[in-house]
Amino acid sequence: MNIHTNFHKVFRKKRQAAALWLVACSLYCAAAGIAQEAGAEIAATNRLTLSECRRLALAQSPLLKSSAAEQAASREAVGEARAPYYPTLGVRSGVSRWQSHAFMPSGFTASGVSSTVGPTDDWSAGGFARYVLYDGGVRRAGLDAAKAARSASSANSEVTALSVLYDVHQAFYELAVTMELLTVAEKSLANAESHFNAAKDRRAVGDTTEADVLRAQVEVDNARAELIRAKTMIRTAKGELNIAMGLPAELPTNIAADAAFAACSNVTEVAVLVQQALETRPEIKALQSTVAGARHQVQAARASYRPKIYTEGGYGWRDDDSSFEDEAWSIGVMIEFTAFDGFSKRHTLARSRAEATKAEAMLERIRLVVRRDVWAAYTRVQEAEELVHATATQAQHAEESLRLMSARYKVGAVTVTDLLDAQTAQTAAEVQHVQARWGCQHAQATLRRATGTLTGDEQGAASGD
Repeated sequence: MNIHTNFHKVFRKKRQAAALWLVACSLYCAAAGIAQEAGAEIAATNRLTLSECRRLALAQSPLLKSSAAEQAASREAVGEARAPYYPTLGVRSGVSRWQSHAFMPSGFTASGVSSTVGPTDDWSAGGFARYVLYDGGVRRAGLDAAKAARSASSANSEVTALSVLYDVHQAFYELAVTMELLTVAEKSLANAESHFNAAKDRRAVGDTTEADVLRAQVEVDNARAELIRAKTMIRTAKGELNIAMGLPAELPTNIAADAAFAACSNVTEVAVLVQQALETRPEIKALQSTVAGARHQVQAARASYRPKIYTEGGYGWRDDDSSFEDEAWSIGVMIEFTAFDGFSKRHTLARSRAEATKAEAMLERIRLVVRRDVWAAYTRVQEAEELVHATATQAQHAEESLRLMSARYKVGAVTVTDLLDAQTAQTAAEVQHVQARWGCQHAQATLRRATGTLTGDEQGAASGD
């Protein structure tokens, strides 16, 4: 009866946990606007593919939300820069009380006429309009600069997306590594227990010493400790992946690691990759827009030396009380030129030129950095490919060596030291092969990041999603 009750309790808890996970995923997917097909796949398998992790990150990442807000601000800045092309319209109304001295013409005198006007009330109400006819190109340069800033903001958003996706890739692969290392740790523990049992069997027949049994026991304890560490690494890696996707670290997460594994190879020539990076990397696009914006600021500073011509008019009513019986209007064209402003325009122009030179130098620098990134990532992929093959052979040899040592130990042909050394070598070889396999995925993601193609559709095909 107790066994039956406990079984139902455990089953109920697992069912509740699964339901909570599905509800949480559904809420996150709905809030992020993820496609219904992806949400259905997540709900059905409870194992996130790399593509699903990328989509969650693009929908949930606070960095991307901040970037979207920055883009919206840059679009509004373009609207601000375009506003001076429209006329300024408004209404004004007021009341004041004034008194002033009236200056009479020379020789004019009038008995009983005071030279003081007022005090009197001045009531006014009406509308006004103003439009700039010519400003030397200040408006045009300001609008072009704002458009360049908008383009730079869009490119910076791509930079952010690229970084977010790269973090997701790295966190995903790190979790995959720890999951495989857990399998290695479990296998190592099973081998250690098998060797411990073999040592006990030999001691039972008097073929070995207690010291050999104790040493085998120590290896079992070490293997258990490694298994505990592997489980902890998995929990930590899951939290890192959740954070990379913009989700709470404690959210239960499981991944389909096998679906993300791609063959470790790169057949594209490095010159082609460098050219692709120079054309694709959003950092270069952002700085190109920054350079364009700086040059437009120089044009605006030059244009400020020219005069401004604008037309202004108004229509309303004016009187000495609130009855507004007298009509008042005005219209005219004005030219405005600042003869001296404390050298403000000169300093502004010099500063704009310096900032444009700085932006051009930064663009040149980022092109060199991009070339370096591609070359380093390309070299890393080549190294990773060779390591995968080398460690695969090493793991096979270590596995065969352990098998032979285990068989020979059981018949007393080798010592326990030889057996445990072979076990340690076999475990180390498997760990190195796992790290090499997923290290190659890291390297390939880094190369796609360096070429600016990590956000492309070709990545999904490469990942097997």
